[in-house]
Amino acid sequence: MKSKRNFKTIVSLTLIMSLMICLFSAVITVEAVTDADKAQASQFEKEIDEIQKKIDANKGKIADLKKKADSQQQYIDELQGQVDAVQSKINLMNKGIAEVQGQIDLVDGDIKNLENQIKKLENDIKRFDEEIVKKQLEIAETYTRLGQRIRALYLAGPT
Repeated sequence: MKSKRNFKTIVSLTLIMSLMICLFSAVITVEAVTDADKAQASQFEKEIDEIQKKIDANKGKIADLKKKADSQQQYIDELQGQVDAVQSKINLMNKGIAEVQGQIDLVDGDIKNLENQIKKLENDIKRFDEEIVKKQLEIAETYTRLGQRIRALYLAGPT
């Protein structure tokens, strides 16, 4: 029995020793992994710090660009106000031009009517001038005939 007990003890000790070796190797592995992880974690922290610095720099640039965009938008708004004012003036002028054009069209119509009346009157004047010439010829002819009759009466003597 003693040998069985010794055997059990040896097996137990062997198992305990095996477990201790496993634990020791696990601890060594964990420490090795932990050191590697610490180095990698340190590297990641450096990269995170660099990325955070870039983010902060970009936030500053974004803020500057927003300020510039706001400034440009204000300038655009001012220019749009000026454009609107000029467009309003243009619209008023176009309205005035349309009114004046309407008046010009009326005056042109009046001018055409007057030109037609002038042409009619000029034709009437020509016709009257022709009639005057005819009447003057008739008067001259009648005057000549009257003179001939008076002469004939004079030559005929008193009746």
